[in-house]
Amino acid sequence: MKKNIYVIVLVYFWMAFVNASHALTKVTVSAEKEQKVTGFGAAALWHLMAPMADANIINYLYGEDSPVGLNIMRMEIAPVSKAGDWNQWTYNSWDKYLPAVKAAKAKGAIVFATPWSPPGEMKTNGSASGGLESEVKGKLKTDCYSKLFTWMNGFLLYMAQNNAPVDIVSIQNEPDWWVDYSGCLYSPQEMHDLVANYGNKLKKSLFNVRLMGSESLNHNPDYTKALLEDPASEQYIDIIGGHIYGNRPLYNMKRTAEIAAKYGKETWMTEHFIEGGDGTWNDELLFAQEVNESMLAGANAYVSWYMIGVGSFCGDGRELDLYPNNTWGNPFMPRCMAMAHFSKHLVGATRLKTTPEIPAEGQDFEYSAYVKGDSLIVVMVNLSATSNTAKLELPWDVKSGKSFQSTSSKLYEEKEISITAPKSNFNIILPSKSITTYVYRFDSEATGIKEKETTSDGRWASDNYYYTLDGMRHEHPVKGINIHRGKKIMY
Repeated sequence: MKKNIYVIVLVYFWMAFVNASHALTKVTVSAEKEQKVTGFGAAALWHLMAPMADANIINYLYGEDSPVGLNIMRMEIAPVSKAGDWNQWTYNSWDKYLPAVKAAKAKGAIVFATPWSPPGEMKTNGSASGGLESEVKGKLKTDCYSKLFTWMNGFLLYMAQNNAPVDIVSIQNEPDWWVDYSGCLYSPQEMHDLVANYGNKLKKSLFNVRLMGSESLNHNPDYTKALLEDPASEQYIDIIGGHIYGNRPLYNMKRTAEIAAKYGKETWMTEHFIEGGDGTWNDELLFAQEVNESMLAGANAYVSWYMIGVGSFCGDGRELDLYPNNTWGNPFMPRCMAMAHFSKHLVGATRLKTTPEIPAEGQDFEYSAYVKGDSLIVVMVNLSATSNTAKLELPWDVKSGKSFQSTSSKLYEEKEISITAPKSNFNIILPSKSITTYVYRFDSEATGIKEKETTSDGRWASDNYYYTLDGMRHEHPVKGINIHRGKKIMY
């Protein structure tokens, strides 16, 4: 009898071990479409705002033929008064970015530029500094509101004349964060007043440029409301940008994306780095989780912080004085391949609704799904120390595919998926601490799935048709939600 009890106990613990090793999660992907994905990128910066001018790094990170596939590059608009008047800002001047911008544009990248501060003479503290060190808050003088966009036009002209045109300009980096380095403070109302009264001074048509607001520290929805809820300012804003410091993507950014979508505006996550990392593969998992949650929050783009340095794509994070001749040290970091799970596959894709969709705080397994042409893409991040089994249910039968998997021992391992007959249900075992992307192929003709034509940067094509959420085109609006010229319309 004791022997039987012993055997039963062993079986019980074995079953518990198996269940713990292969926790089962049901993932249902629907045909309902969410936001379009414009892309992924990083700032051409390293070490305290130093411009990154190495075209070789751009060539590795950017373009469809690169192993990473980035397509967005961020740069600073340094606070110089005019082209040629570099003054004390020589090190962070506009000209230092020309090699990187030219290389990125040659790779088809979208370049957007952000001022950390306007020129000091336009500010209340007379300096490009945010003013924290002197306890005098650096703000744009009210009598200089009319000059800000004129100054930006000078920057745009300089870049265009040097064959490095910029696609997007932002109003201000972190207008809600008082700093002792380069910075400028705006309240939501002040930013609204600036745009509403003087947004027409930005020569958008001449330079073929779009305007981004407001790049707040943690995607504060108050800025989004101030800029978009009044037609006087809304007419000039094309994109809502913001950061997620101290604020999970599924909090503030999700709220701003919901507001922006009502006005047909894109929402971008434009700066963040993983804080408090341990320097191991765990950091890359947290990074993948953050990118994934940004997509779930409704972001159209995710732009990381430094290209070179701690928690970035290249180099080893050493201090600047340890880099002779401005060289960057060690080659590319594992984060490149963590990003590739998104940037190599999702540019131009449309996110699909999944059930359950929003992961709970502390959840160690999450996912998102997308459609792009005749591809159905599922990204899964397993942060758990044990393996996980996903019971995947797709909205259409798929006939072939590939998987791309990254663990601490193997980065971005590619495998063919063998499917003997078209099917829509799969049980997938995911290794512990892994990032896995599945790219399935389906018969778009048989399913009737047609991806609507978009422009090169992922925006809705500008035409006069009405589109339902399943991508079907109509001459006139139909009952339900229609998308017309990038805006959702209820009919």
